[in-house]
Amino acid sequence: MSASDGPTANIIARIRHIGRRRPRLAIRFFHHLEQTASSEKNTALQIDLLLERYSIQERLGETNALIDELNNASFLADACDLIEHAGKIMVALGRINFGLGQYRDAANFWLRAIDLCGFTRDLESMVEARIGLGQIYDTMGDYESGARFVRDAGVLLKQIDNPYLNAKQTINLAINYLHDGKPQQAAPILIEAQREALRAKADEYYAETLWYLGVIEFDKNNFSEAKNLTEQALIAAKKCGYKWLFGAVNDTLAKIALKQGEVKSAIAIYQDALLSAKEMASLPQIANFYDALSRLYESQHEYQAALNFSRLHQETAKQLNQLSSGDGFQDLRNYDISRKAPPELLLELEANPALDHCGFNEALRIIASKALEILRVEYICIWLRDEHSNHLICHTIHGPSPLPFEQGCAMNFDHYATYFQELSNTRNPFVVHDVRLHPAAKDFIEAANRIGLKSILDMPMKKDQGQVGVLSLGQCHRQRNWSREDILYASHIGSLIVHALTTARFIDDQKLLEQKVEERTQEVMEKSKYLEKAYSDLLSKDKALQDHALHNQTILDNLADGVITIDTHGTIRSFNLAAIRIFGYSLNEVIGENVKMLMPEPDQSRHDSYLSHYHTTGEARVIGVGRELQGRRKNGNVFPMELAITKSYERDEVIYVGITRDITERRRLDKLKSEFISTVSHELRTPLTSIQGSLSLLENGVAAKLPEPALKLITLASRNSQRLIVLINDLLDIEKLAAGKMALNLSSIDLVTLVKQSIRDNGGYGLKYEVQYVLGEHPEKQLINADSVRLAQVLANLLSNAAKFSAQSNQVDIRILDSENQVCVEIEDHGHGIPEDFQGEIFNSFAQANNGDTRQQGGTGLGLKISKSLIEAMHGSIGFRTTVGSGTVFWFKLSKAVAD
Repeated sequence: MSASDGPTANIIARIRHIGRRRPRLAIRFFHHLEQTASSEKNTALQIDLLLERYSIQERLGETNALIDELNNASFLADACDLIEHAGKIMVALGRINFGLGQYRDAANFWLRAIDLCGFTRDLESMVEARIGLGQIYDTMGDYESGARFVRDAGVLLKQIDNPYLNAKQTINLAINYLHDGKPQQAAPILIEAQREALRAKADEYYAETLWYLGVIEFDKNNFSEAKNLTEQALIAAKKCGYKWLFGAVNDTLAKIALKQGEVKSAIAIYQDALLSAKEMASLPQIANFYDALSRLYESQHEYQAALNFSRLHQETAKQLNQLSSGDGFQDLRNYDISRKAPPELLLELEANPALDHCGFNEALRIIASKALEILRVEYICIWLRDEHSNHLICHTIHGPSPLPFEQGCAMNFDHYATYFQELSNTRNPFVVHDVRLHPAAKDFIEAANRIGLKSILDMPMKKDQGQVGVLSLGQCHRQRNWSREDILYASHIGSLIVHALTTARFIDDQKLLEQKVEERTQEVMEKSKYLEKAYSDLLSKDKALQDHALHNQTILDNLADGVITIDTHGTIRSFNLAAIRIFGYSLNEVIGENVKMLMPEPDQSRHDSYLSHYHTTGEARVIGVGRELQGRRKNGNVFPMELAITKSYERDEVIYVGITRDITERRRLDKLKSEFISTVSHELRTPLTSIQGSLSLLENGVAAKLPEPALKLITLASRNSQRLIVLINDLLDIEKLAAGKMALNLSSIDLVTLVKQSIRDNGGYGLKYEVQYVLGEHPEKQLINADSVRLAQVLANLLSNAAKFSAQSNQVDIRILDSENQVCVEIEDHGHGIPEDFQGEIFNSFAQANNGDTRQQGGTGLGLKISKSLIEAMHGSIGFRTTVGSGTVFWFKLSKAVAD
């Protein structure tokens, strides 16, 4: 049963309809169905029903209670690969966090939803997420970016017919215009949203459009029309239970009453609105109404009531500030949701392993490039102090052209005396908000003007109490007031540069120590241990290790094969997602358990003795060797699988890593293939042989002399039947070789005699293509261990291929060469060679180069595959070398026979 099934979809649609008038009853219905789906392990339907319940509770302003349930549903969706459901959950969590004022978390949820929708093409969730991101920019006061996101959602909506989302998108676009002071543009958009809301029967959006139209009339001082529209909005909101709108509408009605001089009426309206806001726990509305009531009672000289409401307003505002601390409006003004946060980028830079291995100059380039992104500056220069001259040398520089300095240039004391004095007098960074006003900046004002440099942040870099250089950052074309965070990030980046310098000097010192190792061995070892420990300590930062572990786990969880690690006692240490899918166990069910639970009998009972035997003797049955065996799923089903185990170490502890692959489908295909080959053998080869014999008799005139046209047809049929018989025999050979059923009669034979006989046997084939076989360098006699019949088959394949692909009136050269304990046979044609893009497939089944000349030569494409298998079965090797346009040499090597 799923939400898209006919009966289930009808039930959900009926409960939705009930929810418009009786939301509480609909919530209970959905919750009951959700519990039923959970008991039936129908996760997809369970999440669908939770989202239905969420949509109703959102209208009632009661979604905060669903946060834990939605987070749990997110884990379920990930575990079951329900990507589309995961995207919808991200949208819902984004809306809840936005309502709480936690905008950064909301942005992360919505960006995650857009990523997931890229896989599923769930346009509805993608639209909702983009609308949400537009709301965040709107809240930050960046109305242009907010409108862009909402318009993008509108473009997506053109691909689907969803009046509900159309209404939501157009309302948000109108809100953007209202916030941007453009009510004339907002009004017609609200009318369009109203039409879409009526078409979708979305009473809450219809009520919202009435209210916003009333707000527009209020701003135009049309208080009578504003009151009429706002009262209609309140009636519509109460009808559908849209509680959030109660407070917003009453706020507007109270303002209208005040404009009309009805202060007591306004107080009564605010009192009703306050009760509604408290019922749905809307802190922003509660704070607003407390403040309004405090001001109104003060205007009526009721100071005690005014004081009470003022105190309540302050307490509520404090709660709001605590709720949004670290995530507030001011923090978001400089927060670009399309980019990673500076701390995250800084952690990535610190964890970059390339910094310790790529060389000093490359490390500086990486750090400088990342620093531009972290601090969002336009100019950066890394100056390092020269140990001999004590001048600062420019090692890396990025910025707009023309650059004020060149890489490698020196900054000496004579030209920049004031600047150097400023750096030497203070341990703090050199912070210049405006280069025109800072006295120490006059030394390089001319260079700064060349690139429009307005603000400078120079961070001295120190090591062992001494200054090693300066990290110089700059903002061009506009002034920048450097923040505390900017200085903190610059300090961290400076530390990374010092670390890179320390590492580079460490490498130089190590080379020097290696040169003197014979004279000062003991001293070098002690220093090396000290330096290695210092180096290790620098790399063992907790955050870097956590990021690395998370990265590795992400890779493991996305592998198609199951990866399981165990300790020396067989206890399971890790179990990736693919292993969960293969065996059916959850992570909690296997971690800490013995791995034999994944095995059927008798392996399950014997496993512990296998491990004990290996630890005692070092004799491995499966470790280091891939093999096929059986596994056992949670439901008791036994299935075939491939298993490869390797021995590894983790913090000096031995662990075993097993990689498993379910080969049930491969076994099924192998069975089908075997049945097909058997059918070919018994049902096709016998009648074909009979047909070929009959055609040969007819072709040779045994029955009667045939007319010339008929004889041509008989000859064509005979030739094609011969090709079919060859193909069938090749297929049977391939199958026998793959199954290990090909019987080989290995004996001592004279290779030279066999090669000469093969040249004679295939001479007619050479005449057919006007090619001559020429035996070149060879010994008089050479004994080898081989099957003479099968080796003759290999020679026939290679000789026929060489003839087919040689130019007419050319020759094929054959050589028999001595190769230590082996003999090498080379067969060289002088054709076009093998195309480079086909060389890797030359020994595959049915492999033929995809060009016209090759296809015209015919053949089954199995000859080289069979030849390779036969040579390897005779403990030899086969290969080729080719030059496109000149020809190809195929070779094989076989062991010499020991002379009697």
